[in-house]
Amino acid sequence: MQELLAPKTMMFYSKEWKKIGSRMDLANTISAASNIDIKVLQNLRSLESASVAEKMSWAARRETTRVEDVAYSLLGL
Repeated sequence: MQELLAPKTMMFYSKEWKKIGSRMDLANTISAASNIDIKVLQNLRSLESASVAEKMSWAARRETTRVEDVAYSLLGL
């Protein structure tokens, strides 16, 4: 998750390197899939203002192939 939230701007590309859109363009879709507050995704609310409980709720819906990846995704948040 830190890779998604840390950069101020982020672009998404298909596997063919076709531009899909920015994090801002896709904020509604990302928020629906991740439960991350859309205002955080749009840089309208700071990540620091999110409570620990809120950040944990973001991680709760995350699916990973390895258990340790869930813990890793919380580093830096």
